[in-house]
Amino acid sequence: AAAAGVADADVPARAAVVDAVKRELSMYVFDGRSLAAELDPATSRLASLAYALTPQADPFKPDAPPPLTTPLQLYVAMRAAQRFADAHGRAPGTDDGALDDDRAALRTLVDALLAEHKLEPAHCSDAALDAIVRAGDGELHNTAALMGGIASQEIIKIITHLYKPIECVFVYDGHSSTSGNYDL
Repeated sequence: AAAAGVADADVPARAAVVDAVKRELSMYVFDGRSLAAELDPATSRLASLAYALTPQADPFKPDAPPPLTTPLQLYVAMRAAQRFADAHGRAPGTDDGALDDDRAALRTLVDALLAEHKLEPAHCSDAALDAIVRAGDGELHNTAALMGGIASQEIIKIITHLYKPIECVFVYDGHSSTSGNYDL
């Protein structure tokens, strides 16, 4: 430093520079969004994710048909199920005598939700609605354990400042063992 005409006091110690660089590599800015912003058609990014609503064939299994549903379709169906529960005071599929009526009401709510976001009703398959109605209000203990493990892993990432945590909506489909991470 002295040879370059800079006083030694003006040059930070090597250890301080290395430490600053290490910390810089693990810094991220997360622009969080509220659930209200996620659901509001004016601020939601759902319409930009129309491609994720369409089932795609597995490139590693060219002979297999594409899946019947996608995790994002299940997300849309779950949002419609919340609207159903708000309107009827119960989850769809919990009244055995009204399963067909629940499925039809859920289809109407999904179509309205997609129309609010300027998407076609065909973007959510009947298979996604059937999964929601079939599940009723039940939760499987092994799926809850898996989601708890994923949540705890993300908390550890945040606490230790190692690795980048999931910053968007994470949806897990326990039926097909697939998941999706969507910036809504």
